[in-house]
Amino acid sequence: MDAAEAERRAQAALLAQWDPRRRTFDREGPRFPRFERIAALRKLDAPWAKDLALEAAKGALILQDPKDGGFRRAANPDGSPAALEITAADQAASLDALCGLLPEAAKKELTFLDKHFKPTNKPSDWRGWLAGYALSPDRHRASDGAEFERWSFDGWRPAGAPRIADDANLSRAVLSCAEANAGQKAFANKALDRAWDDFGNKALKHDPRLLMDDAVALAEAELVRYKPERAVSMWRWLDAFYAAEDPVYYDRVATGVLPPDMDRITVPALNARLLAVMNRTMIDDPVEGRQCDFHRRRQRLYAWLSARSDALDPAVWAALAAAQPR
Repeated sequence: MDAAEAERRAQAALLAQWDPRRRTFDREGPRFPRFERIAALRKLDAPWAKDLALEAAKGALILQDPKDGGFRRAANPDGSPAALEITAADQAASLDALCGLLPEAAKKELTFLDKHFKPTNKPSDWRGWLAGYALSPDRHRASDGAEFERWSFDGWRPAGAPRIADDANLSRAVLSCAEANAGQKAFANKALDRAWDDFGNKALKHDPRLLMDDAVALAEAELVRYKPERAVSMWRWLDAFYAAEDPVYYDRVATGVLPPDMDRITVPALNARLLAVMNRTMIDDPVEGRQCDFHRRRQRLYAWLSARSDALDPAVWAALAAAQPR
Protein backbone atom coordinates (compact mmCIF):
# COMPACT_ATOMS: atom_id res chain seq x y z
CA MET A 1 0.00 0.00 0.00
CA ASP A 2 1.47 3.34 -0.99
CA ALA A 3 1.24 6.53 1.06
CA ALA A 4 -1.45 8.11 -1.10
CA GLU A 5 -3.74 5.11 -0.71
CA ALA A 6 -3.13 5.00 3.05
CA GLU A 7 -4.08 8.67 3.30
CA ARG A 8 -7.23 8.17 1.20
CA ARG A 9 -8.33 5.34 3.46
CA ALA A 10 -7.62 7.38 6.58
CA GLN A 11 -9.61 10.33 5.27
CA ALA A 12 -12.61 8.15 4.42
CA ALA A 13 -12.57 6.31 7.74
CA LEU A 14 -11.99 9.27 10.05
CA LEU A 15 -14.38 11.73 8.43
CA ALA A 16 -17.10 9.07 8.62
CA GLN A 17 -16.50 8.76 12.38
CA TRP A 18 -16.14 12.47 13.08
CA ASP A 19 -18.87 14.33 14.95
CA PRO A 20 -18.19 18.02 14.22
CA ARG A 21 -20.70 19.28 16.78
CA ARG A 22 -19.10 17.43 19.72
CA ARG A 23 -15.59 17.48 18.18
CA THR A 24 -15.09 13.80 18.80
CA PHE A 25 -14.79 10.47 17.04
CA ASP A 26 -16.89 8.85 19.80
CA ARG A 27 -20.44 9.50 18.68
CA GLU A 28 -22.02 7.73 21.65
CA GLY A 29 -21.03 7.10 25.24
CA PRO A 30 -17.94 8.38 27.06
CA ARG A 31 -15.17 10.03 25.14
CA PHE A 32 -11.71 8.49 25.21
CA PRO A 33 -8.33 10.06 24.45
CA ARG A 34 -7.42 9.94 20.76
CA PHE A 35 -4.07 11.60 21.30
CA GLU A 36 -2.11 9.20 19.11
CA ARG A 37 -4.54 9.89 16.28
CA ILE A 38 -4.24 13.65 16.72
CA ALA A 39 -0.43 13.49 16.74
CA ALA A 40 -0.48 11.35 13.59
CA LEU A 41 -2.87 13.69 11.77
CA ARG A 42 -0.50 16.58 12.47
CA LYS A 43 2.25 14.77 10.57
CA LEU A 44 0.22 14.57 7.37
CA ASP A 45 0.53 17.42 4.88
CA ALA A 46 -3.06 17.31 3.61
CA PRO A 47 -5.21 20.30 4.66
CA TRP A 48 -8.08 18.03 5.77
CA ALA A 49 -5.71 16.26 8.20
CA LYS A 50 -4.33 19.52 9.65
CA ASP A 51 -7.83 20.92 10.15
CA LEU A 52 -9.10 17.70 11.72
CA ALA A 53 -6.09 17.51 14.06
CA LEU A 54 -6.83 21.00 15.42
CA GLU A 55 -10.54 20.34 15.87
CA ALA A 56 -9.90 16.96 17.52
CA ALA A 57 -7.37 18.58 19.85
CA LYS A 58 -9.97 21.13 20.93
CA GLY A 59 -12.43 18.30 21.51
CA ALA A 60 -9.88 16.42 23.63
CA LEU A 61 -9.80 19.25 26.16
CA ILE A 62 -12.93 17.76 27.70
CA LEU A 63 -10.54 15.18 29.19
CA GLN A 64 -8.33 17.83 30.82
CA ASP A 65 -9.12 18.74 34.40
CA PRO A 66 -9.88 22.49 34.42
CA LYS A 67 -8.26 22.92 37.85
CA ASP A 68 -5.02 20.95 37.81
CA GLY A 69 -4.49 20.50 34.04
CA GLY A 70 -4.01 16.71 34.04
CA PHE A 71 -5.74 14.38 31.59
CA ARG A 72 -8.18 11.69 32.74
CA ARG A 73 -8.86 8.35 31.08
CA ALA A 74 -12.41 9.08 29.94
CA ALA A 75 -15.07 11.78 30.07
CA ASN A 76 -18.84 11.75 29.80
CA PRO A 77 -20.52 13.76 27.02
CA ASP A 78 -21.45 16.46 29.55
CA GLY A 79 -17.80 16.92 30.53
CA SER A 80 -17.89 15.09 33.84
CA PRO A 81 -15.15 12.49 34.36
CA ALA A 82 -16.15 8.94 33.51
CA ALA A 83 -12.91 7.64 35.03
CA LEU A 84 -10.46 9.47 37.24
CA GLU A 85 -7.37 7.39 36.58
CA ILE A 86 -4.39 9.53 35.58
CA THR A 87 -1.59 7.62 33.88
CA ALA A 88 1.85 8.59 32.62
CA ALA A 89 0.97 7.16 29.21
CA ASP A 90 -1.96 9.56 28.80
CA GLN A 91 0.07 12.55 29.96
CA ALA A 92 2.82 11.76 27.45
CA ALA A 93 0.34 11.21 24.63
CA SER A 94 -1.48 14.46 25.41
CA LEU A 95 1.78 16.40 25.11
CA ASP A 96 2.53 14.69 21.79
CA ALA A 97 -0.85 15.82 20.50
CA LEU A 98 -1.17 19.31 21.97
CA CYS A 99 2.34 20.83 22.06
CA GLY A 100 2.57 23.41 19.30
CA LEU A 101 -1.10 22.95 18.49
CA LEU A 102 -2.78 24.21 21.68
CA PRO A 103 0.08 25.85 23.61
CA GLU A 104 -1.95 26.94 26.64
CA ALA A 105 -3.35 23.45 27.19
CA ALA A 106 0.16 22.03 26.87
CA LYS A 107 1.49 24.50 29.45
CA LYS A 108 -1.27 23.50 31.89
CA GLU A 109 -0.33 19.86 31.42
CA LEU A 110 3.36 20.61 32.04
CA THR A 111 2.43 22.49 35.22
CA PHE A 112 0.39 19.47 36.31
CA LEU A 113 3.43 17.23 35.80
CA ASP A 114 5.55 19.58 37.90
CA LYS A 115 3.07 19.46 40.78
CA HIS A 116 1.80 15.89 40.72
CA PHE A 117 4.10 13.62 38.72
CA LYS A 118 7.45 14.38 40.35
CA PRO A 119 7.86 12.47 43.63
CA THR A 120 9.53 14.75 46.16
CA ASN A 121 11.85 12.01 47.40
CA LYS A 122 13.04 10.99 43.93
CA PRO A 123 14.58 13.91 42.05
CA SER A 124 14.93 12.03 38.74
CA ASP A 125 11.84 9.87 38.57
CA TRP A 126 8.31 10.33 37.23
CA ARG A 127 5.24 8.78 38.74
CA GLY A 128 3.53 6.04 36.76
CA TRP A 129 -0.05 6.83 37.73
CA LEU A 130 -2.29 8.67 40.17
CA ALA A 131 -5.84 8.21 41.41
CA GLY A 132 -8.09 5.23 41.50
CA TYR A 133 -5.45 2.56 42.07
CA ALA A 134 -5.29 0.84 45.44
CA LEU A 135 -2.23 0.09 47.51
CA SER A 136 -3.92 -1.93 50.28
CA PRO A 137 -5.37 -5.46 50.04
CA ASP A 138 -8.96 -4.23 50.14
CA ARG A 139 -8.27 -1.72 47.35
CA HIS A 140 -6.39 -3.71 44.76
CA ARG A 141 -8.32 -2.71 41.66
CA ALA A 142 -8.93 0.40 39.61
CA SER A 143 -11.69 2.72 40.76
CA ASP A 144 -14.65 3.48 38.53
CA GLY A 145 -14.30 7.16 39.36
CA ALA A 146 -17.23 7.73 41.72
CA GLU A 147 -15.73 5.30 44.23
CA PHE A 148 -12.43 7.15 44.28
CA GLU A 149 -14.22 10.31 45.38
CA ARG A 150 -15.19 8.49 48.57
CA TRP A 151 -11.64 7.23 49.07
CA SER A 152 -10.09 10.66 48.55
CA PHE A 153 -12.47 12.30 51.02
CA ASP A 154 -10.07 11.47 53.86
CA GLY A 155 -7.03 12.57 51.90
CA TRP A 156 -6.05 9.14 50.55
CA ARG A 157 -4.35 9.64 47.18
CA PRO A 158 -2.67 6.53 45.79
CA ALA A 159 0.23 6.74 43.39
CA GLY A 160 2.33 4.24 41.48
CA ALA A 161 5.89 3.99 40.22
CA PRO A 162 6.59 4.12 36.48
CA ARG A 163 7.69 1.34 34.20
CA ILE A 164 10.73 1.99 32.01
CA ALA A 165 8.46 2.76 29.08
CA ASP A 166 6.52 5.29 31.18
CA ASP A 167 9.72 7.09 32.16
CA ALA A 168 11.00 7.14 28.59
CA ASN A 169 7.74 8.20 26.94
CA LEU A 170 7.03 11.01 29.37
CA SER A 171 10.62 12.28 29.22
CA ARG A 172 10.56 12.21 25.42
CA ALA A 173 7.24 14.06 25.30
CA VAL A 174 8.55 16.85 27.56
CA LEU A 175 11.83 17.14 25.63
CA SER A 176 9.89 17.37 22.36
CA CYS A 177 7.48 20.01 23.61
CA ALA A 178 8.21 23.57 22.56
CA GLU A 179 6.24 24.84 25.56
CA ALA A 180 8.47 23.06 28.11
CA ASN A 181 10.90 25.29 29.99
CA ALA A 182 14.56 24.59 30.75
CA GLY A 183 13.88 23.20 34.21
CA GLN A 184 11.25 20.79 32.93
CA LYS A 185 13.56 19.55 30.21
CA ALA A 186 16.42 19.15 32.67
CA PHE A 187 14.24 16.92 34.85
CA ALA A 188 13.18 14.92 31.78
CA ASN A 189 16.83 14.39 30.84
CA LYS A 190 17.64 13.09 34.32
CA ALA A 191 14.65 10.76 34.33
CA LEU A 192 15.62 9.45 30.90
CA ASP A 193 19.20 8.82 32.06
CA ARG A 194 17.87 6.87 35.02
CA ALA A 195 15.55 4.82 32.78
CA TRP A 196 18.44 4.06 30.40
CA ASP A 197 20.61 2.82 33.28
CA ASP A 198 17.74 0.76 34.68
CA PHE A 199 17.18 -0.90 31.32
CA GLY A 200 20.89 -1.59 30.88
CA ASN A 201 21.20 -3.24 34.29
CA LYS A 202 18.19 -5.45 33.64
CA ALA A 203 19.32 -6.32 30.12
CA LEU A 204 22.70 -7.51 31.40
CA LYS A 205 20.86 -9.89 33.72
CA HIS A 206 18.58 -11.06 30.88
CA ASP A 207 15.57 -9.96 32.88
CA PRO A 208 12.51 -11.53 31.16
CA ARG A 209 10.27 -8.74 32.46
CA LEU A 210 11.67 -6.29 29.94
CA LEU A 211 9.11 -5.62 27.24
CA MET A 212 9.38 -4.46 23.68
CA ASP A 213 7.73 -1.14 24.51
CA ASP A 214 10.49 -0.41 27.05
CA ALA A 215 13.11 -0.70 24.31
CA VAL A 216 11.12 1.16 21.68
CA ALA A 217 10.24 4.01 24.06
CA LEU A 218 13.89 4.44 25.05
CA ALA A 219 15.03 4.41 21.43
CA GLU A 220 12.45 7.06 20.50
CA ALA A 221 13.54 9.24 23.40
CA GLU A 222 17.23 8.97 22.58
CA LEU A 223 16.55 10.00 19.00
CA VAL A 224 14.88 13.14 20.36
CA ARG A 225 18.10 13.75 22.30
CA TYR A 226 20.07 13.27 19.05
CA LYS A 227 21.73 10.07 20.23
CA PRO A 228 21.07 7.71 17.32
CA GLU A 229 23.83 5.38 18.48
CA ARG A 230 21.69 4.51 21.49
CA ALA A 231 18.70 3.81 19.26
CA VAL A 232 20.91 1.47 17.23
CA SER A 233 22.06 -0.34 20.36
CA MET A 234 18.45 -0.78 21.42
CA TRP A 235 17.62 -2.27 18.03
CA ARG A 236 20.53 -4.67 18.42
CA TRP A 237 19.20 -5.70 21.82
CA LEU A 238 15.79 -6.40 20.35
CA ASP A 239 17.27 -8.43 17.54
CA ALA A 240 19.49 -10.49 19.83
CA PHE A 241 17.23 -10.89 22.83
CA TYR A 242 14.17 -11.79 20.80
CA ALA A 243 16.15 -13.84 18.26
CA ALA A 244 13.76 -12.59 15.61
CA GLU A 245 13.87 -14.61 12.42
CA ASP A 246 10.75 -12.93 11.08
CA PRO A 247 10.44 -9.21 10.36
CA VAL A 248 8.28 -8.73 13.47
CA TYR A 249 9.01 -8.59 17.17
CA TYR A 250 6.92 -9.97 19.99
CA ASP A 251 5.75 -7.78 22.80
CA ARG A 252 7.73 -9.83 25.32
CA VAL A 253 10.24 -12.60 25.61
CA ALA A 254 8.74 -16.07 26.12
CA THR A 255 8.96 -16.84 29.84
CA GLY A 256 7.08 -20.13 30.04
CA VAL A 257 4.80 -18.67 32.70
CA LEU A 258 1.91 -17.73 30.44
CA PRO A 259 0.13 -20.08 28.03
CA PRO A 260 2.03 -20.36 24.71
CA ASP A 261 -0.63 -18.42 22.80
CA MET A 262 -0.23 -15.48 25.21
CA ASP A 263 3.51 -15.65 25.80
CA ARG A 264 4.53 -14.54 22.31
CA ILE A 265 1.97 -11.98 21.22
CA THR A 266 2.72 -9.76 18.24
CA VAL A 267 1.35 -6.24 18.60
CA PRO A 268 1.08 -4.33 15.30
CA ALA A 269 1.04 -0.95 17.06
CA LEU A 270 4.38 -1.67 18.77
CA ASN A 271 5.91 -2.91 15.56
CA ALA A 272 4.68 0.27 13.85
CA ARG A 273 6.46 2.37 16.48
CA LEU A 274 9.59 0.30 15.99
CA LEU A 275 9.43 0.89 12.25
CA ALA A 276 9.19 4.64 12.86
CA VAL A 277 12.27 4.43 15.10
CA MET A 278 14.18 2.53 12.42
CA ASN A 279 13.18 5.08 9.79
CA ARG A 280 14.37 7.96 11.97
CA THR A 281 17.61 6.14 12.80
CA MET A 282 18.36 5.63 9.12
CA ILE A 283 18.07 9.39 8.66
CA ASP A 284 20.10 10.36 11.76
CA ASP A 285 22.79 7.70 11.46
CA PRO A 286 22.75 6.10 7.99
CA VAL A 287 26.17 4.44 8.40
CA GLU A 288 25.16 2.50 11.51
CA GLY A 289 21.79 1.84 9.94
CA ARG A 290 23.37 0.13 6.96
CA GLN A 291 25.65 -1.91 9.20
CA CYS A 292 22.65 -3.14 11.20
CA ASP A 293 20.79 -4.04 8.01
CA PHE A 294 17.97 -1.66 8.80
CA HIS A 295 17.00 -1.41 5.15
CA ARG A 296 16.12 -5.08 4.74
CA ARG A 297 14.39 -5.24 8.10
CA ARG A 298 12.40 -2.06 7.41
CA GLN A 299 11.16 -3.33 4.06
CA ARG A 300 10.02 -6.64 5.50
CA LEU A 301 8.40 -5.02 8.53
CA TYR A 302 6.61 -2.45 6.36
CA ALA A 303 5.22 -5.25 4.18
CA TRP A 304 4.06 -7.14 7.27
CA LEU A 305 2.32 -4.07 8.68
CA SER A 306 0.80 -3.16 5.32
CA ALA A 307 -1.00 -6.49 5.28
CA ARG A 308 -2.34 -5.73 8.78
CA SER A 309 -2.96 -2.02 8.49
CA ASP A 310 -6.56 -2.46 9.64
CA ALA A 311 -5.14 -3.32 13.08
CA LEU A 312 -3.64 0.18 13.33
CA ASP A 313 -5.30 3.54 13.73
CA PRO A 314 -5.86 4.78 10.15
CA ALA A 315 -4.15 8.10 10.87
CA VAL A 316 -1.16 6.37 12.43
CA TRP A 317 -0.80 4.09 9.42
CA ALA A 318 -1.13 6.99 6.97
CA ALA A 319 1.55 8.99 8.82
CA LEU A 320 3.85 5.97 8.92
CA ALA A 321 3.37 5.27 5.22
CA ALA A 322 4.07 8.92 4.39
CA ALA A 323 7.30 8.87 6.38
CA GLN A 324 8.58 5.61 4.93
CA PRO A 325 11.94 6.26 3.21
CA ARG A 326 12.06 5.16 -0.40
